[in-house]
Amino acid sequence: MFRSAIFLLVTVFPIWASEPVPYDQPGIPPREVLAKMNAEQLFGSLCAVCHKKDLSGGFGPSFLDGKWKHGSSDTAIIRTIKEGNLDLGMLPWKGILTDRQIRSLVAYIRQKEHEALGKSGGAKKPGPGKVKSIKKNGDSSQCTIQTDSDIVLRVVFYRSDVFRILAAPDGDFADPGNNPEEAQILVPQPPCSADIKINDGESKVTFTTDVLSLTLDKADCRFALARADGKLLWRETHPLDIAEEKTVQVLSTDKSEQFFGGCPQNGYFTHKGTKIEIRAPGNWNEGGHPNPAPFYLSSHGYGVLRKTFAPGAYDFTSNLQITLEHDERRFDACYFVGDTFKQVLNLYTRFTSRPNFVPLWALKLGEADAYMCKCAKEAWDTGAPIVRGMVWEFPDDPVTYDPTTEHQFMLGKSLLFAPVYTSLEVNKGWRHEGIYLPKGQWIDYWDGRRIEGPTVIDNYPVTLEKLPILVRAGAVIPMYPKMLYNNQKPKDPLTFDVYPYGKSKFTLYEDDGLTRKFELGESATQRIRVEAPEGEAGDIAIHLGPSAGAFDGKLATRVYEFLVHTELEPVSVKVDGKTLPKLANPDAYSGDRAAWYFNPAERRGIAHIKLSRRPTDKPVDVRIDIDESQKIPASPAYPVPEVAPD
Repeated sequence: MFRSAIFLLVTVFPIWASEPVPYDQPGIPPREVLAKMNAEQLFGSLCAVCHKKDLSGGFGPSFLDGKWKHGSSDTAIIRTIKEGNLDLGMLPWKGILTDRQIRSLVAYIRQKEHEALGKSGGAKKPGPGKVKSIKKNGDSSQCTIQTDSDIVLRVVFYRSDVFRILAAPDGDFADPGNNPEEAQILVPQPPCSADIKINDGESKVTFTTDVLSLTLDKADCRFALARADGKLLWRETHPLDIAEEKTVQVLSTDKSEQFFGGCPQNGYFTHKGTKIEIRAPGNWNEGGHPNPAPFYLSSHGYGVLRKTFAPGAYDFTSNLQITLEHDERRFDACYFVGDTFKQVLNLYTRFTSRPNFVPLWALKLGEADAYMCKCAKEAWDTGAPIVRGMVWEFPDDPVTYDPTTEHQFMLGKSLLFAPVYTSLEVNKGWRHEGIYLPKGQWIDYWDGRRIEGPTVIDNYPVTLEKLPILVRAGAVIPMYPKMLYNNQKPKDPLTFDVYPYGKSKFTLYEDDGLTRKFELGESATQRIRVEAPEGEAGDIAIHLGPSAGAFDGKLATRVYEFLVHTELEPVSVKVDGKTLPKLANPDAYSGDRAAWYFNPAERRGIAHIKLSRRPTDKPVDVRIDIDESQKIPASPAYPVPEVAPD
């Protein structure tokens, strides 16, 4: 029923924390030793093989026989290591190192390059220089800054939480790679209505809103951004470097900060400890970046869009600073400030356009259901991705920031998918890669067993037709009748798959499924609320509100069904205070007959409840009476795969 189409966030492979014991003996260590080495140990072995002890001269021809030069992209380096073709002495590396080892090694090499650059006198070029004058352009939302060099800066505020910094020689801010006749990076915005205060002091200029404080150091034109409460988000550790062929910005960071974005960066999850390329070579394989975006967002609560079509690279390998560069002689960046990823991405997509909200008929087979339609509408309204990294829904869980969850994702806010990416011949019917469940209760979609998080499912049984799907307790999943294409049959009855747990809610969204008239307000929403005890026996209350709104083809009446997951058989079911008849024979559960029955063998217990046909603009209350003296039986643990003897 559910199938994913996009992967939004990408994986990271941090330098391992094992005890560093660099291998500095000539030749290649044994295969079993090599396979267990961390990044620093691998680097030592690499230097020993290539008879090189430092990187002060970069990765030139004298180092790796000319096959891997200083400045090569990470993708080229990774390919070289994987193929084992650095020289004959590197052949034993081929096929031994994991992708995680390779990426950790590349990140470590970049760190060493950076250190060597500093030791060899590779100091940064002078920045824009000192501030000479500041001129407001109309109101306080925009001002131009003249320096004692040829660099001119401009600061533009669009909102109290969105601003833009431009810098270029002689104030030539235009992007030479942009065609004004084609689609633009930023969509038109209304005039800024925020209250922007500019304080031109003796040593600095401060731009203040109710959300942020942006400071410019007059001595060298370095910017710093903080929240209104004074908490620093970033500061430029070096003046902006605008060279003939490249512009580089260096911002502060710390060990805890995580970075995401650059979509897509195949094979990455969080970019902490690595470097990403903002260029499109057309490589869709592991480590590729076929269609990247010059945008990243930080776990500290901000996002940056470099408004440019020029290629670039973002270096997140250091715990002290990040280096952001593009191949152009200008600087143009938009900054979005918010408390959460959701707020930042909402702002970003508001300024760059929302994900396309296609009509229901355009969704692929298996996706054309009420739940997916709601997720697509949410993406249109807020920029929230349909397919979400675990960190999106669980930003307070530190595990969601590391590779533990790199091969699983949320579909909307309620469904967790853990794809199987090895063949049955290899995995023998088991997903051996752990599935991490954050805090809370989860229900196995296939068999109804309950699991309390946080925990890891080490082994999950799989078949060709069944991949791991876990449902977040409290979920409400609306479903249309099974059909091969939109409007093959009426969307009647409407079924709600309900997983009662505490207080939860869901808002159903519907439109004609054919046109874009929803942009004119032709759509309808319907709210459903569920209340139940958390992990204990007790009554379950469901309130379905009226369908509000109108569109062509909207049903005036409808049959509603509820699949209520409960391991305890209800005593009774009431609809608007009236007792609903219970069926002794489930075969009688058909047509428009209002009734209910309980199947204890179906996914550990489901109460099937059907209401009589009723107007869609009228609310309804369903109450399920559960004997509070009963105890919910414990769910069995997952089976353990048998280990066949050698």
